[in-house]
Amino acid sequence: MIAQATRFIEQLVDGDYVTAPEQFDSDLLDAAPPDQLEAIWDDIIAQNGAFKRIADTRVESDDQYTRVILTCEFEQN
Repeated sequence: MIAQATRFIEQLVDGDYVTAPEQFDSDLLDAAPPDQLEAIWDDIIAQNGAFKRIADTRVESDDQYTRVILTCEFEQN
């Protein structure tokens, strides 16, 4: 799962907003289609500067979900 999440970030960094959400379920894809995903990423870059690296990864689980959390480092933080 960490590899999938890391690949997702790499795809955003590469500007591949069409392939990046292929792993989304239909609800998430409806909420963040490629054009919105691009706008979200552009806002993150505008606020934080260029992406530098993934600084940390962790996995959290509960009864319903498993979440992969990637802490990213940007130029301005």
